Amino acid sequence: MGTMANGTREDARQIAEMLRSHRDELIDRWIELAQEDVRGVPRARDLDREGLVDFVPALLENVATALERIDPEIDSTVAARDDGAAAAAVRHAEHRLRQGYTITEVLCELGHFRVAMLELCGKNGKPLVGPAGRLAHALIDHAIARSADTIEQREHDRMAGQARRAEDLARAKDDFISLVSHELRSPLNAILGWAQLGRARPQQDTTIDRALETIERNAVLQARLIDDLIDFARLRSRKLRLELHTIDALEAVRSAIDALRPSAIERHVELVLNVAPGVPRVIGDIDRLHQIFANLLTNAVKSTPENGRIEVEAKRVDGMLKISVEDDGQGIPEALLPEIFEPFRQGDVAAGKRNDGLGLGLALVRQLVELHGGRVSAESRGVGKGATFVVELPVAPGATVSARA
Repeated sequence: MGTMANGTREDARQIAEMLRSHRDELIDRWIELAQEDVRGVPRARDLDREGLVDFVPALLENVATALERIDPEIDSTVAARDDGAAAAAVRHAEHRLRQGYTITEVLCELGHFRVAMLELCGKNGKPLVGPAGRLAHALIDHAIARSADTIEQREHDRMAGQARRAEDLARAKDDFISLVSHELRSPLNAILGWAQLGRARPQQDTTIDRALETIERNAVLQARLIDDLIDFARLRSRKLRLELHTIDALEAVRSAIDALRPSAIERHVELVLNVAPGVPRVIGDIDRLHQIFANLLTNAVKSTPENGRIEVEAKRVDGMLKISVEDDGQGIPEALLPEIFEPFRQGDVAAGKRNDGLGLGLALVRQLVELHGGRVSAESRGVGKGATFVVELPVAPGATVSARA
């Protein structure tokens, strides 16, 4: 047994000596393989010998040292983990990644070293068989596997770090929006309050009265924009909470219609509500549902020309309450439909058309509907052919019919 072990150690030393004595030949063959494999390592063609070699001599030296140091008779896989070849392979891989190689290309290149080593041993009468050969195989295989695991983990850590930084940036942006919105609220409330107080007093000067009316109208508009910003920031940071109860969603629809009816009358737009029999109650936040339908109706009134028509329809479809808002206004371009609910999306900007506001209304609608467990969609046959927005809300378990049809 001792003689066999001694013979195995001698085989391992001879393989190590051969690797060292044929160092340049092995590296030249490795470079040749790398340069030929344009699918695996195309950048190798652009590097000179010095640029290609990098940490390969250290890898070769560590394999040779391990063959001399480790007892080949013990389990070769365990033995391979005790050497520095893996560390050299990792350094080589990291260097290649900095040069712009992909992980696949790096592993392919390390594989070429293995092929070159096998060819060299076979050509010099020392094929990598028996305990010493298995150790040599295990050393290089473990080095490649260790390199793959390390660079994959570091790439994963890098991407996770980027994701965390992106989340931190988004959170800081949302906090900034919320802070600025609240800071704008206080002076705006003062402006709106004094404008309303001034309008409540009899005015002798029509110019002053008109000025106060203009100030009040624009202050109300700015207040709505700020409310949208605050709600958007709360939704993004998951700080918006719903007050959920079993409610009649038609109350929210009717209150939104009542709020928008003066604007519709001013524009000579007919605003109609059609309710099918058996419309059920839902679990929801009445104020947020009002906000949903007020946003949809505001857009419909703005986009509908004089003598146009807006029809709101409510009915039960399977287990959902389906409420649609259909207008015969300017419609939605086909290219815009897939992103109509994205935040800050503003009309057909390319065509020079820009809606008032920040482009948050429909984004808020979608997020609020989804918080209710529902879904919202938009349909349009094209520009000038009107649009339909459909809100679907899940029916409350054991829901009764709405009190008023």
